[in-house]
Amino acid sequence: MFEFVQPTNDEKSVWQEIALVKDEALHHIYPNMRPLTESEYDEKIAGYENAGLKMVWSSIAAPNSRNCMFDAIDRIGCFIEVLQIGEMDWGFMNAIYQAHLSWDGRKPHRSAADLFG
Repeated sequence: MFEFVQPTNDEKSVWQEIALVKDEALHHIYPNMRPLTESEYDEKIAGYENAGLKMVWSSIAAPNSRNCMFDAIDRIGCFIEVLQIGEMDWGFMNAIYQAHLSWDGRKPHRSAADLFG
């Protein structure tokens, strides 16, 4: 899955950093994207920290929904995302993936509302 991100202001942020350095570039990856339990999320965080990567952004969106980015720009040219989301949110991510599988090449910019039409 690809997610296109465009900063909408000049505030310093994890989203703006890549744009300042590379203009247009891959911002982040999510290796082996799948639902994570709380302990799996914590294990991934510890693994990246033990590998010497620094967490540069994190958020808590709802119960059982955490998200963070690790700075791996020097190693692989982008950030690494770790995401723990609930089943409802994972359903939304799956809807995006299914839309990708059935895309016919028309209308490259679609809204979330289009997914649930």
